[in-house]
Amino acid sequence: MRRIFSKIYNASIHNERIRKPKERAGTKHAFTSYVLRCPLRDRLIDYLLRHEIEAAPAVPGEPPAGCPPGAALAWRECLVIPLYPELEEKQAKYISEVIDSFGA
Repeated sequence: MRRIFSKIYNASIHNERIRKPKERAGTKHAFTSYVLRCPLRDRLIDYLLRHEIEAAPAVPGEPPAGCPPGAALAWRECLVIPLYPELEEKQAKYISEVIDSFGA
């Protein structure tokens, strides 16, 4: 089911501020979670919560001292959105619509 909802997210989220996970050719992502990347992560999380959509930083807190700059940036930009077997297709589509309307 997670792969089905991941396909819905991948096909439905078109917001240019959001980076979605990509599958490399010849591989299959496990999609144990669906991680987005957005420079305005905290504002996006607040926006999703206001629309009653669970969202959280992919890794809470601040990057550790000495963390490479690229990793620290990803740490601050990545968030997770709902991806669980009980999710319904209409919920996944609603989540995609809300994400697409962010910043519009």
